[in-house]
Amino acid sequence: MSQDLLEEIVQRLEQGRATAQQRVEGFDSRDLEDESEDSLRDLARGLRDDLHHIQGLLEELLTSEIPALRGQLP
Repeated sequence: MSQDLLEEIVQRLEQGRATAQQRVEGFDSRDLEDESEDSLRDLARGLRDDLHHIQGLLEELLTSEIPALRGQLP
């Protein structure tokens, strides 16, 4: 795996994490008791999708040429 591909995967992981964090922060500032079931389901669905995306990226990274990366990571 090239260093460029590794950096791209790390960047995509960071973007996925940031998206999930934004979803949660948007709800942190609201009173959840006043939220509808649909909006809570939308939050849960969005977070689940974010986690699946991150999981896919991690699987892509882990199934790559990991032995070739040993000693190359900072």
